[in-house]
Amino acid sequence: MGLSCDRPNAKRRHAAAKTRPCRTLLRRLNGLTLIEVVASLLLCGLLFGFVISSFNQHRQEFRRAALMQQAIDQTDRLVASWYMERGSDSGPRIGSGRFDGNEPMVWQVAAVTTEPELRQLGIVKYRLEVRSKDLLLVQLELLGSEARPSEASDQD
Repeated sequence: MGLSCDRPNAKRRHAAAKTRPCRTLLRRLNGLTLIEVVASLLLCGLLFGFVISSFNQHRQEFRRAALMQQAIDQTDRLVASWYMERGSDSGPRIGSGRFDGNEPMVWQVAAVTTEPELRQLGIVKYRLEVRSKDLLLVQLELLGSEARPSEASDQD
C-alpha cells in the first residue's frame, strides 16, 4: 500500500486514518441502537414515576398537616371556652360534638381511669379526641373536677 506523491494531502490522510477509529465504529457512534433507546426510555419512565409518587405523598402529608393545624386551633378554642364558661377548676365534661370548618371534624370527651390519689382529691382525668373520618388528629388528657350533682335548695 504505497502512497503516491501526486496527491498533496495523501500523507496527511494516511496519518489521520491510523488515529481515527474504523468505519464500523464511526458509523455506530452516529446513532443509538434500539436497545439503548428502550433502556433510556425505561429509566426516564421510572424516574418520572418516582417523582410523581413522591409529589403525591408530600401533597397528602401537607394536607394532613393543614388539617391537624385546623384541629389544634379548634381544640384550643373549645378548651378555652370550657374554662371560661365554667371556671378554672371545673374543666371538661363527658360528651361529644362537631367542629365547623372545611373538613368535618368531631370531638369526644371520655373519662379515663384515674389514679386513686387523684380521686381522693376529687380530680378526674379526661381524654379529648378530635377525629376527621377515621384519622385521629388531636388527643389531649385534661384534668378536671368530678361532676357533682347540683345542690338544690329546699324551699317549702
